[in-house]
Amino acid sequence: PMSNKHLILLICAISALVLAFDDSHYDHSETLADDYKLYWKVFENEGHIDLAMSAKTTGWVGFGIAEPTSGSMPGADIVVGFVDDEGVHVDDKYSVAKQTPISDDCQNWELVSGEETSDGWTTIEVSRSLEVTDKQDRSIPPGLVRIIYAYGNSDNFGYHSFRKSGAVGFYGEYTLDPIADFKEDESMLQFEILNDNYEIPADVTTYETFGINVSGLKEDVHVYGMEAVIQPENAALVHHFVLHGYNEFEDDMVLWAWAPGVQSLRMPDEAGFRVGPTTGAIKYFSMETHYDNRDQTTGILDNSGIRIFYSNTLKQFDAGVLQLGDPAVATGVPVEKGDDFKSFEYFCTEDCTQLMIPEGGITVFQDMLHMHEIGSQVWSYLYRNGERYLQINRIDFWDFAYQQQTPIDNIKILPGDRINTHCRFARQSEDVVFGTASTEEMCIEYISYYPLSNYTNGLCGNGASDMSLTYCANDFQNVEQPGVVDPDGDEDKSFGVDNDSTFECASEIQTDILSTNFVSDQNTEADSEADSEETSQTQLFQVLLFLLACCVCL
Repeated sequence: PMSNKHLILLICAISALVLAFDDSHYDHSETLADDYKLYWKVFENEGHIDLAMSAKTTGWVGFGIAEPTSGSMPGADIVVGFVDDEGVHVDDKYSVAKQTPISDDCQNWELVSGEETSDGWTTIEVSRSLEVTDKQDRSIPPGLVRIIYAYGNSDNFGYHSFRKSGAVGFYGEYTLDPIADFKEDESMLQFEILNDNYEIPADVTTYETFGINVSGLKEDVHVYGMEAVIQPENAALVHHFVLHGYNEFEDDMVLWAWAPGVQSLRMPDEAGFRVGPTTGAIKYFSMETHYDNRDQTTGILDNSGIRIFYSNTLKQFDAGVLQLGDPAVATGVPVEKGDDFKSFEYFCTEDCTQLMIPEGGITVFQDMLHMHEIGSQVWSYLYRNGERYLQINRIDFWDFAYQQQTPIDNIKILPGDRINTHCRFARQSEDVVFGTASTEEMCIEYISYYPLSNYTNGLCGNGASDMSLTYCANDFQNVEQPGVVDPDGDEDKSFGVDNDSTFECASEIQTDILSTNFVSDQNTEADSEADSEETSQTQLFQVLLFLLACCVCL
């Protein structure tokens, strides 16, 4: 049996590891909310990251590397920590659905320290490799990384009292606002399209349109960027915006689609949307707002909308947008009821791209995939010469509440290519039809590109035969899976790494504080000398504190 002396030593060891938080160790920090702060330091040579999550709670604190394209909790790599009478605890978790996350088979987030302060803040410090080797974690790459963060009011991990998503450049080279410099540039012009004190109806789904006439411009300008302007108290009701531009021929071009989670739009250096008196340039903007008033609340006024940044310094090319998949929402087959999944595949065919894409091809700089509430997975492929050429975009864990336009690194589409757009839906207890309401479904892909095609409208996919300059489609397609070109989704679905890879836990890191910090925190022969030196210093510091605490206790 454990003696009193051993019990005292155990208690002292635990006390020694609840160390005071020192933010000077970290070279980056972000106040993600008034009551949640994130600190981190990346050791690129050693291949690991130190991270601290701090929230105004005496319960648990959580942080996650989110699904990279939707930024949702499903598909997230999560670490949760809390402090109680027994010490500090962390748990490496992952999520595949809007349910309680699952503990990883490999516990790769390693506890460093933690504290709970008298003013009600809990801080948990952890460390982990930048690259991962198992299927339940996500690597932390350079660039803007989608994150989620949350906390609860008790130590029992469960429903969160607070949860939000965002984005961080862990290596310090990215800003959260891609058009921040436009706001500081006095030469940059701007105007707003707002909903002008619009009273939101007490209906679950409302679409309202406001427009602005810019035909009076005396010279052509290029749109450089856009951002959403959301009235804070109405954020839960503004479901999405779609911004259209019209020329004098009333050709409709979808310029931008915003939904929660979408960043501000920064146009590429080479191209902008042309507005002005020149034939074919935009003369009129129309903003469609989708309100989702599920509580059917009355008397709410809204002034949300879109702010557009523009300049009379013209870029090299005009830009445009293609709408693919099922842009006319013409799918007549429902997602039948059931307890599994149903997939659809749509084609922008070789004949259509031969007609639509200019000689020399187009450059894609942005892509947005769109479904509604029962969407599960969505992706698109580019085919060339009859063979699958590359994947344009993919979301393995779709979340209707977290949508964004994905930056694309200069993909070229040539005349005669084919684009396949896939949507996979979770069957419900009743049939779900395709339509514009949130309770109905859609499958649309928006591809932003340059130079602008003469095929201004840019619609291509499912629908009636129409090879005009309005909509390129080759009859209603056989869109139901199976029996189509590409696999049904799960075959290619991955969480962090490819499905066919094998892995072993790098080390059996335990969430128990003593075994984490005193037993298992030993360097392997493969560790770098720099990492070994830093770890040794950390261990020495912890041992000294441990001995000090023990002396005080004894």
